[in-house]
Amino acid sequence: MGRQYRTPRRGGGGQAFVSPSVVTSSSTLVAIPNYGITDIGSYAAGEYVLDAPDTGIRKTLMCVSSTSLARVVRFSTSNTVTCGTLAGTTGSAGGTQVTFNATVDQVMVLIGVNSTHWAIECQYPPMAVNATGIVLAAT
Repeated sequence: MGRQYRTPRRGGGGQAFVSPSVVTSSSTLVAIPNYGITDIGSYAAGEYVLDAPDTGIRKTLMCVSSTSLARVVRFSTSNTVTCGTLAGTTGSAGGTQVTFNATVDQVMVLIGVNSTHWAIECQYPPMAVNATGIVLAAT
């Protein structure tokens, strides 16, 4: 029968915008909820941590900014959550972070596969991959 995903809720017709929040235990760790749409373009350059995925949940990350300051989104604080598959390493676990660092609109839509892995539904602009994870290319 395969993996079953949650169907979208009726009524709203869209996803809600949700903002990152500073985790009280550390002023440098900014948590991003694992649901809805988050635009990190208006936030300072730095590191953010996306909450672990739930099976079937959809998360949209976007960065609409006029600066190329790097905004790094880690998928966990301990590199236990991965996303996609690294190019050239078929079947590998995938990247542990995504970096938004361009002056064009950047969008990545993720779907939670399980509590330790995000699948990439789509992204713009096209991506480049390096040893530390996924980097959105400024093309």
